[in-house]
Parts: sequence; structure tokens; C-alpha cells
Amino acid sequence: MDLYTIVSEFMGTTSVMQVSATGVAEAAKGWARQLRVEAPFGPSSGRLAEAIEESLQTLAPTPVGGVHAVWCLSTSCDDQLCLAHIVETKAG
Repeated sequence: MDLYTIVSEFMGTTSVMQVSATGVAEAAKGWARQLRVEAPFGPSSGRLAEAIEESLQTLAPTPVGGVHAVWCLSTSCDDQLCLAHIVETKAG
């Protein structure tokens, strides 16, 4: 498993979380699960997790051009944009 760092911005709050996963799509799913537990965006965290899971059914995280091992993911929830960058992270 690899370590992924997710830096996200939603409702004026920046959050940094880490998950272990076998790939970037699994990291995004793990991040959604973690949002429900840690609730960095308050009561909207669960709804945001649901929106992320829904969007992942049709859209994969998009590689960011010009950099290695960085992907972008966006969705909306509660009429707000959530923008996240998923970075494959070397532990240690």
C-alpha cells in the first residue's frame, strides 16, 4: 500500500488528511470514509463524503499536468465547491 496526502478546500476551510491505499481511486474512496470519521468540515462532512463517492462512480481523479504523482478531484456539496489534490506521498 502507498501513502496518499489529500489537501482539500471546502467552505473556507483547508484540510490535510492521509490515507493508505493501493491506488489513487482507492485513496479518494478512503478519504471519503475518513471525512465521516474526522468531520473536518463539521456537519457537511458526511454529505461531502457522499458527494465524493457519487462523483467517483463516473469520474476518476485527474492527473495534474507537469507534476509527478498529483491528481485533482472536485465536487460540489451544499452549493459549495470542494477542490482536493491527492498527492502520492513517500513515508519516512
